Parts: sequence; structure tokens; C-alpha cells
Amino acid sequence: MLTVRQSVFPNLRRGQGLVEYALILVLVAIVVIIAAALLGEQIQSIYCGIVMSLDGEADVPACQAPHVTCAGLADGASASGSINVEAVVQDNKGEASIDRVQFFVDGMLRQTEFLPRYCMGTGDTTCDPFSIASLGSGSHTVTAVAYDTDGYSGQCSVSFNIP
Repeated sequence: MLTVRQSVFPNLRRGQGLVEYALILVLVAIVVIIAAALLGEQIQSIYCGIVMSLDGEADVPACQAPHVTCAGLADGASASGSINVEAVVQDNKGEASIDRVQFFVDGMLRQTEFLPRYCMGTGDTTCDPFSIASLGSGSHTVTAVAYDTDGYSGQCSVSFNIP
């Protein structure tokens, strides 16, 4: 026996399925938005790194800052005597657009390099070890900040321990 409701609205249950699919779609969209918000900078950095490694020019605002990678010293390594830290810098307009690279140890400026092969050590273009004799034991951080001629900057950091 049909009820009045079933005879007046025979397709009521089919509409319920569409509403459930719409709710699932909204939940998926919310998850994607949250993931993009949390990982947005990392995704931009990866994208810019790929474009620059292919020798491409990226005129995207996110890629205008120099891309800096710290090399020579593993993050969290134990060190004594001296360390080697090199800033590998890529810019969307090429190497010639890098103005300078500054090296900071625990937030204090230690050295400024103006010529490629940006190393914390002695003089431009050489990668001599940097003496850490003046630093006390414990955890320390080296930060390399690259500035380009357009006024953008990028940085990398590496931490090390002195026993």
C-alpha cells in the first residue's frame, strides 16, 4: 500500500543520494584546501627548484626570491675545529643577478660573499673551512641569506653541535 508521501514524491530517495555525493565532494574539497594551506610554501619551493634546475625562467611571484640550499655540513652533525658551509644559490634571472650572500652564526653576521662559490670561510671564490673555535659547546645554527638585485632574498639554515 502506498502512502500519500510516496505517491506525491516518488523520487524522494533518489535525491538523497545526490545530497550525499555533494556532501562527500564538499568534504574532499575542504581536505584539499587545508592540505594546500599547510604545504603551500613547500610545494612552491619544489616547483621553483624544478623550474630553475631545468634552466628555466620563472616569472611567477613565488619564484622571484633566490633559491638557497646549504651544502658541506649535514644538519645536526657534530663538529670540532672548523666547518665547511657552502650556499648553493639559484635565481630566476640567473647567477649574475645575485648581489650578495651573508652568513650568520646563531643570528650574528659572520661573513658576506659577493662572488660565486658562496662559502663561509676566507675570501670570495674559495671554500676554506670556517673556524668554530670561538663558539662554545652546544647547538649552533648557520644561516645563509642570498639577496638578488631585485631586492628579493632567500635563505637556508643548517644546525650543528659542538661537543
